[in-house]
Amino acid sequence: IAMTRRKVHTSSVSKKDSVLQSAGLAAADATRWWNVAFALMCIFGGCIMNNVFLESLIREDPGCGDVVTLAQFLFISIQGIFTYLLQWKEAVPSSGWSSLRITQRHLPISTYLLMVGIFFTLSFLNNLVFSFHIAMPLHMVFRSGSLVANMFMGFVAFGKRYPQSKVIGVLAVTAGILVTTLAASEGMTLTTADDRWLQWLQGLAIMFVTLLMSSLLGLIQENAYAKYGKHMQESMFYSHALALPLFGFFASRLWETVVNWTHVSDVYIVGGVALPKMYTLLAANVLTQYICVKGVFGLIGATSSLTCTMALSVRKFVSLALSVVLFGNEFTIRHWIGALLVFVGTLVYSLMGTTDGSASASSTKEEPGDKKTQ
Repeated sequence: IAMTRRKVHTSSVSKKDSVLQSAGLAAADATRWWNVAFALMCIFGGCIMNNVFLESLIREDPGCGDVVTLAQFLFISIQGIFTYLLQWKEAVPSSGWSSLRITQRHLPISTYLLMVGIFFTLSFLNNLVFSFHIAMPLHMVFRSGSLVANMFMGFVAFGKRYPQSKVIGVLAVTAGILVTTLAASEGMTLTTADDRWLQWLQGLAIMFVTLLMSSLLGLIQENAYAKYGKHMQESMFYSHALALPLFGFFASRLWETVVNWTHVSDVYIVGGVALPKMYTLLAANVLTQYICVKGVFGLIGATSSLTCTMALSVRKFVSLALSVVLFGNEFTIRHWIGALLVFVGTLVYSLMGTTDGSASASSTKEEPGDKKTQ
């Protein structure tokens, strides 16, 4: 009888544990899906509106890229101090400031310094390029060529091998970029008195360099995450905060832009209050950039690189369409053909051939998608 009772008790405990385990898994799945949905809302809301506010700023001041970059880096760094770097030792602090502690870093500082140098240069050049008469639609399409640069850098620097399906996808992206670039060049002539043609070519060269740097950064991040694990909040904070001293090299240009903005008389009336136009657009850009970055980092942490690549590709296509509609950018049938080739090539690259062989024939691993805030 005692043994029977113990068996019945054990059986009831096992059923209870099974129910609790199932409930825990269901709660974990619900949390994960909420994180994915929230990240997608941030990407399709924050990133798209960020492009709208950025283009509004550029149309007013094409040389404002350095100020925009500084504001974005400063905001994310300050926010990171309070949401990541400083943590309370207790859930309910009872000893004041003495309960604060600095969150332990997982990646070595040398790795971050390398990533920060590339990330800062990349962000600065991406915003600076608009000073060279580069239209926003061309900029969006050209930056989608990160897959091309990623494959090139992966092959040259890391000896990676890629399946035929990925090569086909990259060739489609390359063709799309070429078609769009040639279509955009029709508005430029070699006889313009203000050297717009030469400046435009310099802008193209800058965008090509940023593509290579972007892919190199992605490969470095991939190796770092594989070795030390994914720590999104940490990476987001250090990649921005450590770059702040580098803005000192551009102090005079930054100050000149700020002074020029103070003389802009245009304002937005919000709730009966007059807000300076340029600074209002800058604040909106910084806020939406933060939302965008949080969404991208959140999606990287909650899903596969395939999902992230597809989400970013669709987002870019929507941003491109809005840029044409809202700002009246010239976008002919050739532009659309080029953009579609880039979009389809990205999907082919992502959906087919999800693994690539490395230089070593004994191992294969997943090829990273476009994991950066583009």
